[in-house]
Parts: sequence; C-alpha cells; structure tokens
Amino acid sequence: MATNIQKSEVVIARILKHLMDNGLQQSMMSFNTLELDNEYEAFFKTSFMWLIHEGMVRSSTNIESITSVFHAYDPVLSGQGFAALGRNLEANGGSITMATAVKETSSSKQSYSGLGDFFGGILGGFTKSMGS
Repeated sequence: MATNIQKSEVVIARILKHLMDNGLQQSMMSFNTLELDNEYEAFFKTSFMWLIHEGMVRSSTNIESITSVFHAYDPVLSGQGFAALGRNLEANGGSITMATAVKETSSSKQSYSGLGDFFGGILGGFTKSMGS
C-alpha cells in the first residue's frame, strides 16, 4: 500500500504530465482529469496548489464548488516549471531528466526513486535561487 507521500508524488506527477502533454492552451483540470483511483483524490487540490506556490504551475482561476470539487482553469506549466522538468535527476545509478521521472511515475503510479528528493530538496533550492 502506498504511503501518503507516495500518493502525493503520483498526483503531482500526473498533474505535471497532463500539463506537459497539454502544452500552452486553454483547458480545465479537475481530479477526474488525472484518471486516478479515488484513494488519490484527497491529494489533488493540495498538490495542485503546492505546485502553484512553488512556481511550477499557473492557472487563471481556481474554484472549489459547493460539492467540494476543485477545478483549475487554464492551468499551464510556468517558465520555472519547464526549466525544472528539464533538469537532470540522479536516480537508480544513472541520470534522467525530471520530465522522464514524472512520466514514469505518472504511468506506473509508483514513487520513482529520487522523485521525492527532487520535490523536497532540489525544487526547494531551485525556487529559492529563483527568488533571490
């Protein structure tokens, strides 16, 4: 059974993969967009908002409906998001891009070795350096 951190990583990876695939175009995103089991739904809004606060994602409007369904309108990767996904990640004895790790985590629904370190460490350092 996946831990809550692993579930968060899968949701984040699905969000990022969807935005990579979608490119820069108008759209709407909700939990259903991710095509994940209901056990991941509790992580969607917080993960999406975390990506916004970290500077990886932008959206024109975020709305939580009366039924508590969260929708993001016109979500896209930010310039920082594109840059972060192009960075190399050392994992499993080799080097891959963060975009590759995101794709693999998204498709397998399993935490990629080192992906959590990226989100917790490299991204934190990256956004700090961008803010300086």
